[in-house]
Formats: sequence, C-alpha cells, structure tokens
Amino acid sequence: MTDQSGAGGTNGVTSPTSTTPPRPFPCHLCPRIFSRKHDLQRHIRVHTGSKPYICLNCQKAFARTDALCRHYKVEEICRKAVVKLEADQGVRRLQQSQVQQTLQMEVREIQKAQKLRQQQQQESKVFT
Repeated sequence: MTDQSGAGGTNGVTSPTSTTPPRPFPCHLCPRIFSRKHDLQRHIRVHTGSKPYICLNCQKAFARTDALCRHYKVEEICRKAVVKLEADQGVRRLQQSQVQQTLQMEVREIQKAQKLRQQQQQESKVFT
C-alpha cells in the first residue's frame, strides 16, 4: 500500500499492517488521496493554477497562505507597509480598494525614504 497523502512517512510507503487514517478524499485529476477535505482543496490548486492569495502591496499572487506570509517576511517593503497599515487602521475595517491605496502610499513613502538614505550615503562617500 502506498501513502499518497504527502504527509510524513518513509518515502510515502507504509506497510499493509500499519494503521493509517482513512483517506476518503481522492483527487480526480491524479492518483493522490487525502484524509482531509481541506488538503484536497489546497491540492486542486496545483492542477488549476489558482492563486487566490494576493499581496496587497505588489499584487503578487500565491496559491497558499503560507507562501504569502513568507513573501511578507522576505519582502521588506511589503511587510512594512502591511504592518504599519494594520497598526494604524486595522485591515478588516477597510475596503479592499482603500487597503490597496493606503498600502501604495505607504510603499511610496518607504521607497522615498530608502532613496533619500541611499543618496545621503553616496554624498557622504563623495566628501570623504
């Protein structure tokens, strides 16, 4: 018997006598089988190419929420814009367009500050 759930195990192979949870959710597009409906729904995005999770700053799309969270951790400008917006106004209370407009303004401010900092560093190198 082969474990095709993608979770743990040794190379996806289990012995016939091991106790595996029932997996009543098969993918109709490939041989994978899942024990939870949520896992199947997430897996289906692999086949459809759906990317419903979008960075409100740069509009980059992701298939999974963990990838969007990782993006926010890696992309400093996006992270700062989202964190500041959450602290200042609370994302849940704003409409999507308001969030995007506010984030764009925050990103512009951050980019201007970074550009100014770079110019100041270059100018200080010229004089030294």
